[in-house]
Amino acid sequence: MFFGIIFVALLGAAAQAATESEITRATLKNGLRVVIVRNTLAPVVTTEINYLVGSNEAPGRFPGMAHALEHMMFRGSPGLSAAQLSTLIAAMGGNFNADTQQGVTQYFFTVPASDLETALHIESIRMRDVLATDALWRQERGAIEQEVAQDYSNPQYLFYSRLLAQMFAGTPYAHDALGTRASFEKTTGAMLKAFYRRWYAPNNAILVIAGTGLNVTLAVLFNLISDLVGGVRVTVLEEEVILRERPVVPRPESPVEEAEVPADPASELAPPGFPLPPPEAVDASAPPGASVETPRNAGL
Repeated sequence: MFFGIIFVALLGAAAQAATESEITRATLKNGLRVVIVRNTLAPVVTTEINYLVGSNEAPGRFPGMAHALEHMMFRGSPGLSAAQLSTLIAAMGGNFNADTQQGVTQYFFTVPASDLETALHIESIRMRDVLATDALWRQERGAIEQEVAQDYSNPQYLFYSRLLAQMFAGTPYAHDALGTRASFEKTTGAMLKAFYRRWYAPNNAILVIAGTGLNVTLAVLFNLISDLVGGVRVTVLEEEVILRERPVVPRPESPVEEAEVPADPASELAPPGFPLPPPEAVDASAPPGASVETPRNAGL
């Protein structure tokens, strides 16, 4: 996940560096928002589909539901198995990854510019459905539980998770997207499928395309995207809930006990010392015949 966040940050930086004339935005009839960024840095193209759902939308007692679904998206969809997905990407010489945050789940492909249509076709299949059976979830659960074990052994992550819990108590922001082992053990394929159908739809997504594979006219490209995802079902989005955060109140400080300092610290404290060789000792690392100087405080 960490490298996914770095990748997304770099992609955002590239978009910021582009001028407005190099960025095209449009919204399709089914609500899918499309952003196209022309970038001639290398003969590659990246597609990034952002579903506006994350740990904030996870159901109660299942904080990692969005994260679990991210994993299951690589288990395949009807008409595209996990093996086919991996084989296609490898054959194109590309790479793919994803990350889940509190308010968004992102999937990105980087492929040769000539394979842009293939990458878009893959995303259109994944936008239609997901293979989220109990059997596939049992296979994937081990991988995500390894992530949980790894992060919970990291002191920095423990500090961050406790900070969220304290600052945003009583709100969905009180936890991140990682999830817990206990909740994953109770998660089912049916729950993942329902979560997918509720949030994964074109009217809840933003597609970003960046690179040099945009040799066709924008009109042709938009027609291609419309043909691929135009028939995908839309979802009914709930109105955004405005959360009232409770003010953070510091805990009462414990009384500080005064320590008694000796009148003569030198008589109570002993400085650390290390024995040094006597002046007549020969330094083994010095060349024969070399003079070796010893500090005047040797032996202290």
